[in-house]
Amino acid sequence: MRRDVAGVRRLLAAGASPDACSVDGVPALIAAMDTPVTGGAPEDVKAIVKVIELLLQAGANPNAAETTYLNACSLRYAEWNPPAVARLLLRYGANAKNLPVYDYGNDGNGYVSLMRKHGAVIMKYRTEKQGVTN
Repeated sequence: MRRDVAGVRRLLAAGASPDACSVDGVPALIAAMDTPVTGGAPEDVKAIVKVIELLLQAGANPNAAETTYLNACSLRYAEWNPPAVARLLLRYGANAKNLPVYDYGNDGNGYVSLMRKHGAVIMKYRTEKQGVTN
């Protein structure tokens, strides 16, 4: 979460598991995505993408899920991060098939289009009065 590329490299080199979880059941891969950086400083965007890439290269499960809240998988967290994050997860084997993805009507970063291409179920988001539809 600190975007500490050098620290992640040291931990992995020392034998830390790329799938290590916090006491709350949040895998490192998801923790790295837990602080969205889209629209942030370029160095922060580069750092978060690099941390995720290091974890995946070290064997982190691209389909990891956290168990604290909604058992959300890594691709759900990718929605709030740079598009490069979702592409990395997919390249390393993340499964988007049948993943529910909300389309808020502004696919500015291409996340919804990318997920649709990889088999996600796209749901149009509407106001609370209208609900969510397929």
